[in-house]
Amino acid sequence: MQTSNKRTKILHLITSLEVGGVQHGLLLGLPRIDKKRYEHAICSITNKMPMANEFKKKNINVFTLNINSKTDFLYSIRLRNIIKIYKPDIIHTYLLHANILGRIIGKTCNIKTIISSERTIGQANWYERFLTKITNPLVDIVEVNSKKGKDSIHKNLKVPKEKIKIIYSGIDIKKYQISKSKTQIKKSLNINGSKKIILCVGRLRKVKGINFGIETFYEIKKTMNNTIFIIAGEGEDKKQLEEQARVLSLDKQIKFLGARKDLPEIFSISDVIIMPSLTEGFPRIAIESMAAGKPIVATNVGGTPEAIKHKYNGVLVESKKPKIMAKWVIKILKDKKLANHLGVNGKKLVSEKFTIEKYIKQVEIMYGKYTSKERLS
Repeated sequence: MQTSNKRTKILHLITSLEVGGVQHGLLLGLPRIDKKRYEHAICSITNKMPMANEFKKKNINVFTLNINSKTDFLYSIRLRNIIKIYKPDIIHTYLLHANILGRIIGKTCNIKTIISSERTIGQANWYERFLTKITNPLVDIVEVNSKKGKDSIHKNLKVPKEKIKIIYSGIDIKKYQISKSKTQIKKSLNINGSKKIILCVGRLRKVKGINFGIETFYEIKKTMNNTIFIIAGEGEDKKQLEEQARVLSLDKQIKFLGARKDLPEIFSISDVIIMPSLTEGFPRIAIESMAAGKPIVATNVGGTPEAIKHKYNGVLVESKKPKIMAKWVIKILKDKKLANHLGVNGKKLVSEKFTIEKYIKQVEIMYGKYTSKERLS
């Protein structure tokens, strides 16, 4: 058992350090957790690590298993070596592949506490579900970020309810108080100052429904020509989506911005945010939009309704229905009173429920169960 003056060392195992909601959440949260009690390192399974330097700047040790092909079978040995070097008290894993690997290797390395985080709903195939189910006994806590996520992993992944802990995402609201002028931001992006801006943020992959976002914009252009659609994010579907825009003759009116480090500024110039996802765990983009005071039109999937209350701080529509989504976007763009109502309520909700302070408090309570002080109390 550790002594009271020794910090608890936590190794965070994640699939990659690509730009994504989970990664941004860790970058925001880990440096704020009580430094007198906890020390953190992060390990990427793959060699995709564009955010690695950002973690290093926060004095977080960064490791990688450096997997770059499906035929690389030495990753388990590399993880064992990292565990031997770092000597963590807790392994905290994120996303499906890291969850399974961390449970198995962590247990065989005699790590006393293993925590998994499930962030997706309904995306695992049968084999991944099977591996999750048979490794459930190896994990102490499974952290989720929505009530829908809790119900889903209990039903589909057979995680016992007593092992599931809900911790909602949190953000630093101050980052969304932008002093830079909108004119200046638009100019830097080569956007006409009079254009109404529709924004979509997310990985360019099928589950995010970006193709339906493009179809939504196509419908909007039929009624409102003074609009532009900007898409922030990277992913494997980028070329396919660019081709879709070209075929619909929208390539001059859609901007693919790639991964951005200035999202608060991008939010500040946007008039409405759309989230056309096919499935969601808990959408971090929703609470970022709310912090920026922006109205949201989102699909009613997964944990999204836990962030967005229909007609209160946003609008919920059925997925794969671009005409309906477009109808609501047009209504919001034309009705300043409605847009303001949704934006103001969003700011209020995020300050009440989704602050970084609330998130950190809950994480420290979870980790606290496995430190000496709490164990002895």
